[in-house]
Amino acid sequence: MTSLIVLLCGVLSANAQITITNLNTSDCYPDAAGTSSKATIRVLINWATVPASNPYVRVSLGTQTRDFLTGSGTYNIAGYSSTQTIVSPQEIAFEVPADGTVKTVSATFGRFNLLGAFIATGTPVSASTTAPPACPRTPCSTSGLGGVVFNDYNADGVRNTVTVSGITSGETNGVANVEVRITAANGLTATTLTDEYGYYAFTQPLTYPVRVEFANIPAEYQQAATPNGTSSRTTTQFITAASCTVNLGVNSFYDFCNLAPKVFTPCYVNGNPTGGGDAGQDPVLVATNLTGSPNVFGTAEIPYALGKQIGATWGLAFNRNTKKLFSSAVLRRHVGLGPLNIGGVYITDVGSATTAATSFTNLTGSFLNLAAAPVSASLTTMTAAQLANTGAGSRLLPAAKGISGATGATRDAVVFTNVGKQGLGDLEISDDGNTLYAVNLLEKKLISVDISTYNATSSTANVTATFTTIPNPGCILGEWRPWALKYYRGKLYVGGVCDASGTTLAPGLDATNSASLSAARKNLKAVVYEYDGTSFTSVFDFPLTYPKGFPYANYPSLTGWYPWTDDWSILSQGSTDVVFPQPMFSDIEFDIDGSMLLGFGDRTGFQTGVNNYSPVPTDNQFYLGFSGGDVLKAYAKNGVFILENNGKAGPFTGSGAGNNQGPGFGEYFNDNWSFGGTTYHAEAALGALALRPGSGQTVATSIDPVNDVAWSSGFRLLNNNTGLRDAAFSVYTSGGGAPAPANGTLGKAAGLGDVELNCDTPTYLEIGNRVWYDLDNDGVQDPTEKGISGVSVKLYAAGNATTPLSTTTTDANGEYYFTAAKGVQPNQQYIIVIGDGQQVAGLPDHLLIAGRTYVLTVPNTGEGPATYIDQNDSDAEQALAGLFLNKLTIPVSTSAFTVDNHRLDAGFSCIQPTSISLVATSATCNGTTPQNNGSIVLSTSVVNGDKYAIVSGTVTTGFAYSTATAIGTTFPKSLTTGVSNAGATYTVRIYNGSTDCYVDQVVVVDPKSCVCIPPVVVAAASSNVVCTTATALLTATVTLTGSYTYAWIAPAGATLTGANTATATASGFTTGLKTFTVTVTSGPGCFTTATVSLSATACLGCSISLNPAIPVQSACNDNGTATSAADDYFTVTVQATAVNGGASGKYEVVIGANLDGTGGTVLNAGGTAYSTAATVGTATTFMANGSSTYLVTVRDLDTPTCKTTFTTTAVQSCSVCPPQLCIPMTGLKQ
Repeated sequence: MTSLIVLLCGVLSANAQITITNLNTSDCYPDAAGTSSKATIRVLINWATVPASNPYVRVSLGTQTRDFLTGSGTYNIAGYSSTQTIVSPQEIAFEVPADGTVKTVSATFGRFNLLGAFIATGTPVSASTTAPPACPRTPCSTSGLGGVVFNDYNADGVRNTVTVSGITSGETNGVANVEVRITAANGLTATTLTDEYGYYAFTQPLTYPVRVEFANIPAEYQQAATPNGTSSRTTTQFITAASCTVNLGVNSFYDFCNLAPKVFTPCYVNGNPTGGGDAGQDPVLVATNLTGSPNVFGTAEIPYALGKQIGATWGLAFNRNTKKLFSSAVLRRHVGLGPLNIGGVYITDVGSATTAATSFTNLTGSFLNLAAAPVSASLTTMTAAQLANTGAGSRLLPAAKGISGATGATRDAVVFTNVGKQGLGDLEISDDGNTLYAVNLLEKKLISVDISTYNATSSTANVTATFTTIPNPGCILGEWRPWALKYYRGKLYVGGVCDASGTTLAPGLDATNSASLSAARKNLKAVVYEYDGTSFTSVFDFPLTYPKGFPYANYPSLTGWYPWTDDWSILSQGSTDVVFPQPMFSDIEFDIDGSMLLGFGDRTGFQTGVNNYSPVPTDNQFYLGFSGGDVLKAYAKNGVFILENNGKAGPFTGSGAGNNQGPGFGEYFNDNWSFGGTTYHAEAALGALALRPGSGQTVATSIDPVNDVAWSSGFRLLNNNTGLRDAAFSVYTSGGGAPAPANGTLGKAAGLGDVELNCDTPTYLEIGNRVWYDLDNDGVQDPTEKGISGVSVKLYAAGNATTPLSTTTTDANGEYYFTAAKGVQPNQQYIIVIGDGQQVAGLPDHLLIAGRTYVLTVPNTGEGPATYIDQNDSDAEQALAGLFLNKLTIPVSTSAFTVDNHRLDAGFSCIQPTSISLVATSATCNGTTPQNNGSIVLSTSVVNGDKYAIVSGTVTTGFAYSTATAIGTTFPKSLTTGVSNAGATYTVRIYNGSTDCYVDQVVVVDPKSCVCIPPVVVAAASSNVVCTTATALLTATVTLTGSYTYAWIAPAGATLTGANTATATASGFTTGLKTFTVTVTSGPGCFTTATVSLSATACLGCSISLNPAIPVQSACNDNGTATSAADDYFTVTVQATAVNGGASGKYEVVIGANLDGTGGTVLNAGGTAYSTAATVGTATTFMANGSSTYLVTVRDLDTPTCKTTFTTTAVQSCSVCPPQLCIPMTGLKQ
């Protein structure tokens, strides 16, 4: 117990302290499964001194803890017990929920007791930050409609992805803020935008089919889709059922890369390439193919340049526009420079198909010496003699490549100290191919070479260059060493390291146990700058103090990165196997999500070779170099970079969590090499990277890339989302370390340079889309309207109607496409001709397809917002003049390559039936018995109709042209009989040639009731007393509306006219009471009888008298015109009585009557009842002029000869003429 107490005791030194710096929080990201939102919080843990009894550090965030031992400790690395020295600072990261809450990171020293419990010492330090809010990906349910707008990097219309252990790689990147609009079969419309991952979904219930349209595609993606393919259709799609894969592929010009590019790299051959020996006769610029999806390497190695043509090179840059590959010289020990010396840039035509060893040598030539005019960069302090491959004071490199003991072995001492410090670093080219960039290692400057003139003229005479100092990021006790370049999204990224070389180290120190070396390592740092053409901005940096695996298992404790050194005794560590990893930040690549992939070479690999001498003049030992570079991943979201930590980078988990070989004590990419199942290299990277966008893989140069193949170098294909190795390829095999290989290759030292892919310029161009059946002839591609297959479509040059460039027919969906492979070229004028050879004679806008006739629909209508109209309309029109007279044409102007046009549609409607005459007849009754014999007939022939179908009601789902009945030629045509007296509604469908060409008409057969409801009848006479010489009006009134028949019967002594109408006239009376009978019938046996009586008498002669005898005149009326007498009038009021007047009991007032009372103009139309006054007169009958006399006749309405007369004289006018005005005048006689 006492010993336990002693173990637990310890006091934190006053000088021991921990600080937390560089707290960064990533933006939100979905986890790998896409089910929750996460973020990564990154901190640097710093310390100055460590309490001896509390050497551990615990870093905590919530319930997550990370513990590590400071200083020297023993670690399991790939099964080996390795000593590593952990120095400050160390980068630690935690993944947390992206929930917008405050997160606190704390750190403290401590130790573990015998029971394994951590005992903290002192007060923890802490730092807080706020996690970002959640960022869920738009979900799509199985019953909904959705998809993704994705970057189709190789523009094949296929979303090339591979899923391994639930992790999907490949074309996973989406495009945000693309507008998606749907129109359902029932007319419902809705619009949404793709989310930041490119996904969209509609959750509301939908009636299918649904038209889906994409619009407002960002300009970077040409505002167009990639060619139509299996998982990327066009910007207008027709979906028949719920789906979450209604996708659209788009492509950025500079993201494009063909599926199977070549992989290029420089390789190195020992010796002097320009000395005339075999050291210059081997290929030193070689390639192999990427094939398949996912990519794997081909089996063949393809040579492109010999050593004597280019010498030692590292940087590569490919101009996709000219298909030229640039390579730049590198200062590398034991391998001589080419003809252009230290500033050499060479150019290789890799667009040529030749690969034969006898013909490739003419593909490469010298391009430009950056150390000479016109660029004249200052790249070295070495003299020309020192740089020379041979001669006094030179590098003394042999012309023969092989090394056999002292034969061929070299010291190359002057280069040893200048590796990574003089000459050129990486090489890069702008997206437009007009600027070539290189790093001047000596002056730490960026060289920007304008090659636009060269691209146009193939002359370097007018090449110009600018030099921009790459800022020192504040390196402590060391030098700033830039090297890496990457051009991405219009910016240039520059990478370099602080080499920590400023600390004085004891010669021959033990790298596994050196306090001074440990102290220096803390100053190792990597930095990435962004250059916008004007200034540099630091966008990412991190310490190179992280634990790292061993380059060679024979020295398992030579781990991590070491400061740069020019001391061979430190470098060699007393062994002929030289293992001392010095970081060179050699390459940068960007993955499709913006994450950075960082390539680190090992300077030691460039300072050594295979069985060559050391630079020490008196040392005749032969040495083998071992490279131990690295590949790291920095996850990015919205421009915030977070370095991988313990094998995790953002949502992705790599292959080496907890393996003590990377930041946070684990690594993302697996770069181990094994032989016979035993790991011999835990770090094998050479530091060069290349990435085909959308592949999900990174090509990385490596020693021994293929397990069980030793003393080689080549490529590994690393999976960006899992960190695993997908494939590998050996560029060379040296055949063993001793004796040195006869082929002169450099074994496990840095035997390869940069790596580059020859991604083509995208040359896809597709036009076309759809010929469809426009059911409603409105020129809009409605969701329910299907394509028409078998329509001929031809492509012509606009000025040539004779010979088509290409011919096709529409497929089962009515779709057609013309591509670059079928003659479509950019910036040209074409005419698309629809239905050539299928037009109906004399009717050029009609097509006969598979026995059916169609007519061209209305053009250029479309529906929806303006953005969409051209996507869902019809573009074809009948040419009324010109070369294509009467053809159905769509003119089209192509844009540049990659700008597909999928909006070239042609709609055709059927010729619908017309002149449909349907007659419905209700059923009849027999008495009160229904006969149920209603019917519908087609009374005359139908225009453009050949079949019919009829159904009771309005539901027509059972209709089909194949089962319909022929209309025939006999009319009227009975369509249905036996309709009940209750009546019915029918739908009659008239077809014209097909199921989907028809007209529906709803026909109603009215009901007919057979129930007797006797009518209620009232009979009346116009007068109940009449003279025998008069007439009487008889009326039968029925109180219920309906259809009735009438029958009047007259008694003896009277006659009738209109006896079968509701109103009859009786006359010819004899004296006495006369009773008339009327029978009103509503149906068989359903009637009512009514009577009316009147008395007929022999009346005396008729006479009329006036009261007063002289009717009264009115005063003058000026008719509204006080100054005009022409329309003044007066009226007369008459009141008459009669003896033995007519049956109507009325009198008329007449002027201009004949002497017998007939004729004349009636002033009281319709008559006035006797004893009632009538006032008559207008401006045209009684003029008020004071002089006219009018003879007025008052007569019986029924018997005009019964009359009386009176005379009336006009009253005076009441209008006054205004007096004339007299104007006095005065005259003067001259």
